[in-house]
Amino acid sequence: MQLNIVQSNVVFHQFNVLVTATAGAGKTRVLIAKVMQLLNEGVSQITLITFTKASATEIQERLIECLGVLPEGLVVGTFPVSYTHLRAHETR
Repeated sequence: MQLNIVQSNVVFHQFNVLVTATAGAGKTRVLIAKVMQLLNEGVSQITLITFTKASATEIQERLIECLGVLPEGLVVGTFPVSYTHLRAHETR
């Protein structure tokens, strides 16, 4: 997966990341690369939040292409879905 220098900086940033850019700028590619990098580091709980159901679905499909299946600890969703997921785990 080819990334430019800015995209690469986002992928290898060590903390939470907010990715915003114009259409066609490679946001989905960056998010996929970031998830893959986190999984390679052994991170087992990842929540990826997007604005639209379409983008969440596209990200899930691309991750399945890369991994074969979605890992159990990986949640990809929109703000309402992710909020519900986070609230459900808040008491743990």
